[in-house]
Amino acid sequence: MKKNETSKKKKTSLLVRIALLIFAVYIVVMLIQLQLEINDKQALINEMSDTITDTQRQNDDLQHKLDNPDQYLDQQARDEGYVHPGDDVYKEIP
Repeated sequence: MKKNETSKKKKTSLLVRIALLIFAVYIVVMLIQLQLEINDKQALINEMSDTITDTQRQNDDLQHKLDNPDQYLDQQARDEGYVHPGDDVYKEIP
């Protein structure tokens, strides 16, 4: 009878070990998947942060133009080739 009980305990012990091994493998796979998702989300956050920074820079530039319309209009006129009365115009000839 002891042999039969020992055999049952060995089978039960083996099944428990296999179950624990399967569970451990499952946990490792889940941790790897979660880490990959975290990395993807972090890359997305970094990309969005860069976009926010660029947009903020554009907003600051536009706000500066709104706050200083004369300076902006003067610069635009100079870019088009206009000058203030009395200004000397020099053109570079290659």
